[in-house]
Amino acid sequence: MDDGKVEIKVEHCVCAKKGQEDDHDHVIQNVNKDNLCGASPYFKALFYGGFSEGGKKCVTLSGVSGQALEILLESIQTHSGTITSDSAFSLLQASGMLQFEDWRLCCVSFILDSLSEENALLTLRESYILGENDLYNKALQLSLWTYDRQWNRDEFLELPIELVKLLLDHEHLNAKDEFQVFSAISVWLEHDLETRGKCYYQNLLQCLRFDAVSDQDIKDMLNYSWVQTVPGAESEITNRHQSSRRRRLPKFPCVVGQINDLPHVLLFDPEKGRVEAVLALSSKLTSSGTKAIGYKVAASGLSVWILGGEFGLGRSNWNTSVWRYSFLHERWQRPLTLDNPRRHLSVCVTDDHEESASIYLSGGFGKHRIILNTVERITEDETIEDETALPEPLYNLASFWFRSKLYVVKDTRNTYVYDNLSKQWSRALSHVNIPNYTIFTWASVSNTDGCMYATRLDSKCLLKCSLLSNGDQEEKEDLQTVGSFKFDPQNVCVVDDIVYSFSFDPDSQDRAVIESYSITTGEFQVVYKAPLALGEDDIKFASDFIAGCFPLIHYPKFNMTKL
Repeated sequence: MDDGKVEIKVEHCVCAKKGQEDDHDHVIQNVNKDNLCGASPYFKALFYGGFSEGGKKCVTLSGVSGQALEILLESIQTHSGTITSDSAFSLLQASGMLQFEDWRLCCVSFILDSLSEENALLTLRESYILGENDLYNKALQLSLWTYDRQWNRDEFLELPIELVKLLLDHEHLNAKDEFQVFSAISVWLEHDLETRGKCYYQNLLQCLRFDAVSDQDIKDMLNYSWVQTVPGAESEITNRHQSSRRRRLPKFPCVVGQINDLPHVLLFDPEKGRVEAVLALSSKLTSSGTKAIGYKVAASGLSVWILGGEFGLGRSNWNTSVWRYSFLHERWQRPLTLDNPRRHLSVCVTDDHEESASIYLSGGFGKHRIILNTVERITEDETIEDETALPEPLYNLASFWFRSKLYVVKDTRNTYVYDNLSKQWSRALSHVNIPNYTIFTWASVSNTDGCMYATRLDSKCLLKCSLLSNGDQEEKEDLQTVGSFKFDPQNVCVVDDIVYSFSFDPDSQDRAVIESYSITTGEFQVVYKAPLALGEDDIKFASDFIAGCFPLIHYPKFNMTKL
């Protein structure tokens, strides 16, 4: 007589923690078949789909964790269960294979929430094996972005060749240089040179962009022991197969604009000629129906930050919350609170390639409309530290980071540079003849030529000067005008060697307009005009104040393919 109970035996069960097979079997007794079938289409088909297991009192499974299966079965009875970092992947494997869909989704959510630099490569490998595209997509993004802190991890050595080649050949790999890519090739091959050397060295060396490799780097590569050991490796490097491929971070110009009068981060894709909203901000910038003013939005790494501001002038309702939106985790976080509220401040993000990327908050208005000279720094580990105060209280500063120094420029008289090592301010641009009554509205530096580019109040001109003085130079150099935009440059940023200006056309119903200036070619051009068609969202780049215009690292969604 069938009592509705079944015994499940897992052969050579996979250890939930190590992901390896154990020698023993795992047996689970007195499992209610109907409850099991209600939770899993797999078991419903197994028991009632005409298979031989339907009449058996004991069924045998393999390739899953017995411990994970026991957790899944127990949850059917208790309607609860716990996912830990040790059990997450074995539970994901078991729930995916045995079609416990609710559990699978919970596992994916848990792993995504826990995704970090420390487990990115492990997550990439496991999601690739299990065919979990959402996990794979996010883990690949993080692995590419943090590559210089990934390639020398133990987890990198355990990646299969398909994933190693995917990472090292990727156009969006955030590598400092091609020699760092070669270093990763070396450590992966040397981990098991006898097996990997002859089979994979050629495929991996093809990942290198040899046209970006110096002669000295070639000499250094040839000195590696594995290069001298593996037949053909020396000639592969010496031949230096040239390639037109370039590595390029997915960096896009962005602006804080309005869609139907609601604040959004708007991204412009130059290749597609399209503007898209990537992040809505209104939920964080409204208090009791009052919109915030004087706040700043900035991007650092794969996150966007909201800093400062006040909900209505003179109401003492300050935005003291520091909000950070992670595009990786797709959620808002509030890691910090500003003890010293401020609006119309200056925000500067340091270089993302530096080990201690930071965000500097300078000047602005504080309580009782007092102009501030205070400077604070949000560190990489999300703490706030006080820095040396500005020489004078200032607001609406233009600021940028260059060679480990913070530059702030306000007007003809107020141009300063902060040395992060000595913690001292000094006069900046003393070698430049800045015309009287110049008020800077934006300034940044181009890594292409090392010059400062800037705009000034009530002018469409784009200005330029060198940041470093020539010691032999007796006379000051002039602040050059390289040309003019057609429209008022209200929101400006530099991405690679292009200056982008987000503005509007007053002669065409205030249509949103984007112009660009190529530092390489010296060419100005209009690259975008918002459509006027009925039914289109009303996009505006202009606002009552400049809330933020910045480069944003925005990785595309990667679809998993078996490589």
